[in-house]
Amino acid sequence: MPSERKLKRLDNKKKKLKAYLELATSNDEDREKRKQAAIALSVKDEKEEKESTESDSDIEPQVKRQKTNNDDAQHEKSSLSVAIEDNKNSVQVKSERRRLTDAEFQALKLRKRQRDKEKMQWPLVYLTRIGEAASLSLDTASRTPLFMGDIQSLIMYGIMSVFAPYKPRWCTLVRPAKSSHVIAVVVDGVSLKDFVVAASTQQKLALNENTINSSSEVVKEEAGQE
Repeated sequence: MPSERKLKRLDNKKKKLKAYLELATSNDEDREKRKQAAIALSVKDEKEEKESTESDSDIEPQVKRQKTNNDDAQHEKSSLSVAIEDNKNSVQVKSERRRLTDAEFQALKLRKRQRDKEKMQWPLVYLTRIGEAASLSLDTASRTPLFMGDIQSLIMYGIMSVFAPYKPRWCTLVRPAKSSHVIAVVVDGVSLKDFVVAASTQQKLALNENTINSSSEVVKEEAGQE
């Protein structure tokens, strides 16, 4: 017969595991909602810009769009209030639930194990001290730009994994063998200034916080430079 102290520890372990999985699931749902909202906002901005260009001289349609936007904003605000209220009620109901049984505890442990296993299937990139020094979050005088060779080293390491001739010096790629594709996109005619201006004016340029975790400055080496 387990002692009361051991039963209490087991009960606390169940509560912590359940709370962790609920929080992790909630974070995944919120991340997906933010991603969908960013995509919808980008599409909406492009649509409004197109409509505005086509009907600059027509005042009445603009007034109608203004009214529609206001109605949409009011509707979104009401929906948000309802969602918050439902969430509060849901939290209150969850707090009043009974204690987990051993079978439920084992099921939660299995869910956590599966979740941890899924996370191990994805490669991750972390900036090193050199990479952080090139971050656009720093002012121009404090930044030390990367070189095109640094980008090449990351691409090669992502493709060849441990067989690459050298590792990138500006970032750490975790689990490179899990990379199924390595894609490099080069945009002609767009400079660092264009990128910074677009970010400061909240223009999307098809890039958002859900796809870009960090931004760094890169310069092209001069001919003959070692």
